Amino acid sequence: MQVRAHAIPGFDTALVRAHVLRCAQGDSVDLCIDAAGLALGPLHRGRGRAYLVRDVAGTALRITEQAEQREGFLPAIGAHSHLARWRAAHTQRRALAITGQGNLGINKGVLAATANGVVGVQGAWNGALHVHADGSVSALTLDAAVEVGSVLHAPTEGFVLTGPLLLRAGKAVAPETSVYADPRHLLRFAWVQTATGERVDFGHDELLADPQRYEAAVHGVPQEFSLHVQLPADARFDAPLVSVAVDAANLRRDLAWKGYHECAHATVPGEFSILGNDARLVFLPGLYPHHVLAADEGGRLLDIVISGLSNRAGVTVYELARDLESAGVREAILLDNGGDVGLFDATTEIWRVQPAEPDRAQCWPLTASLIHHGPAA
Repeated sequence: MQVRAHAIPGFDTALVRAHVLRCAQGDSVDLCIDAAGLALGPLHRGRGRAYLVRDVAGTALRITEQAEQREGFLPAIGAHSHLARWRAAHTQRRALAITGQGNLGINKGVLAATANGVVGVQGAWNGALHVHADGSVSALTLDAAVEVGSVLHAPTEGFVLTGPLLLRAGKAVAPETSVYADPRHLLRFAWVQTATGERVDFGHDELLADPQRYEAAVHGVPQEFSLHVQLPADARFDAPLVSVAVDAANLRRDLAWKGYHECAHATVPGEFSILGNDARLVFLPGLYPHHVLAADEGGRLLDIVISGLSNRAGVTVYELARDLESAGVREAILLDNGGDVGLFDATTEIWRVQPAEPDRAQCWPLTASLIHHGPAA
């Protein structure tokens, strides 16, 4: 499968490749869930870096460092892992490969339904696929994004996963902002340092707080932002917000690094202008590695992993949907994105796609994973 690869200046599109696992006759896929990991979520977004809330010595703190957030998550591979647990429980089957589902329990609207019930964080979703025990896939179709609490039910066999819809009945679906918990998957933000040394995705929090602006930004409508952001005063969960300045020179540099160029009055995607204490920006689409759950024309499962680097090299969501359409895929949803994306060959014990973020490059801690398996050799 060919995808339209992109990269910001200084990064190579060769990092971006599509890897497709096809579920052959006789093979199947199991969903492995780390219940303890799910209990640590969900991830909160807005007003600074994304965070988990943890009790530390009786104080509720914002945990923002990615490595610290994943403490307690079960690794996908290794001696004590998703894969090791699966092998111990399925001695008559042979593990073929493992991919991740790192958004389960972390992002709103990403749920899993098994015979044991429904788990995850309730929220809007517009795509759901039922993976059957024989490796076939069927779509649960909805006319619009819905709140899942009263809609998704436990299946009698196999499992169901929800997520942003990419393809329905063989046709690409334009992204619907309400089902993307992280705007960075749709828009390319500058990661800029504030006057206090904190780094923020410039404009991210304002769009997240205003669904209409978020939608407009995705459709190329210019957005205006103050060169001041509201950030928590300290690490406490209930810390008051303070106004922090963003230096115009830093913003110019970091926007240029992400592929933007400055002009007198920004009007088309990729342009920005700064006048006094305000910036005007027309967003470019986000570039990310992605993990896709899909069905081919015959209704067999496709597990598609797109390699890359978060917001530096990857594919845009809508172009990915159109590439899937061109490849003859029938149904598809997004499972996870960014540093959680990986593909491990369980037969050779070799990475085919190693998670790109340093904190996940070895142990690959995940809330859930998909294990492809076949008859024992």
